[in-house]
Amino acid sequence: MALGKVSVNNLNLGQGAVTEIERYFLFIGPGPKTSPKNIGKLIPLNTDSDLDAALGVGASDLKTQITAARLNGGDRWACLAAPILADSDWRTALEACQQQGFSVEAAVITQPVTKGDELAAMHDAAISVNNVYGRRIFVTAATAGITQLQSWSEYLVEQKAITDGLAAPRVLVVPQLHGNDLGVLAGRLANAAVSIADSPMRVATGAVLGLGSVPVDKDSIPLPSSIRAELDKARFSVSQTYPDYRACTGATATCWTPPRATTR
Repeated sequence: MALGKVSVNNLNLGQGAVTEIERYFLFIGPGPKTSPKNIGKLIPLNTDSDLDAALGVGASDLKTQITAARLNGGDRWACLAAPILADSDWRTALEACQQQGFSVEAAVITQPVTKGDELAAMHDAAISVNNVYGRRIFVTAATAGITQLQSWSEYLVEQKAITDGLAAPRVLVVPQLHGNDLGVLAGRLANAAVSIADSPMRVATGAVLGLGSVPVDKDSIPLPSSIRAELDKARFSVSQTYPDYRACTGATATCWTPPRATTR
């Protein structure tokens, strides 16, 4: 039997500082109105970060969503934050992220959209990032929650008009029913304890954490399951409740329906 021979090759396996882009999201949104910090900059954050020091001590929707994402993202959670002015264009921050060499799986835009054209622009931006930089991303957008002047039927009509007739498969839309739904879903998707192939609608890993209070309409009617179902049919990503499911804390566990890309 002949002696064996071994060839040793030194290959670039991409095992440098960044070994994966999965679960690393870019959050873009207006910073606090009072004492804002790092406006126009890209701020890396993780579970140890002081959000007041990084983004400013005032309240902002950006901080609210990042806080919810961190709570649901597990002990290895990290993200990139891009605080902007209220009248600034989120596309500038997304482009800066690409130009500065940050690789992210998704862009989470906290400023609520009001019409389908805004979602179409987000889809176009995701395609452009792929074309120019060879990076595949998806965009998570928000729509506003119900107001004290609306009934659930009125709110549903308003929301369905946003996605009606729209094809934007690189975008998913989250109604801010509880005020921090966008961040909760982003954190659940970024949790490294589960596979990226797993649906966020999972009960084995427990209920979502820190979801805001149950919304009510102008007649003080709590969010009905039928409204969730209709929003889901309209291609929104919404929370899901399981009555009497006691494997999680409380009598009602809340998980998440699979993210719905706005495609027909």
